Amino acid sequence: MAIARLEQRTQDSDSPVQLLRFANRVPLQFDKSACAIASAITTVNWRSYGLGQPKESLPQGPYIFAVSVVSPFIKFKNASKETIDASDELVEEIRRALMQAGQKLSRYINAENKAADLEEKRRYIEQFGPILVEGLARITNAKEETKKRAREGLMKILGRDANETAKELTVANEKLKVQRTKDGETDQGEA
Repeated sequence: MAIARLEQRTQDSDSPVQLLRFANRVPLQFDKSACAIASAITTVNWRSYGLGQPKESLPQGPYIFAVSVVSPFIKFKNASKETIDASDELVEEIRRALMQAGQKLSRYINAENKAADLEEKRRYIEQFGPILVEGLARITNAKEETKKRAREGLMKILGRDANETAKELTVANEKLKVQRTKDGETDQGEA
């Protein structure tokens, strides 16, 4: 059992997920609706895991569900082995595995949404923080040095002191170049 999200997300969120079914590592390509795998997927309440799902159908979104059933005792509906017979025990086992995968997917989606919300909040603070610092400095008649420290502190809190880090890296690289040229001169002088 595996669930993957399409990276480009070009697929419409109203279209059903792609379902890849396998029985003993052989892909099942026909008669999806009568298969035990498809019936197990439709019985799971995917809305509780963050996916949209119309009643009695596959969930919706830019996802791929891959389900593989491996056993020497798989019962097929017909001799052509195109569809797994939907016995109650098999459907329940597949359903449990799908629910576990859904829980992991839900945790991932929630973490991703939380990170996106945090980034949005940081952008707002980054956008309006300097305006707030300027206003507070005007109200308190603060010196320019105090305003500068307040701006730097705000950027440190946001973890956005990338410019400072880049400057420090440039200075360190220059010192390294100077040190290497000194080491190169001493090595040549000793020879």
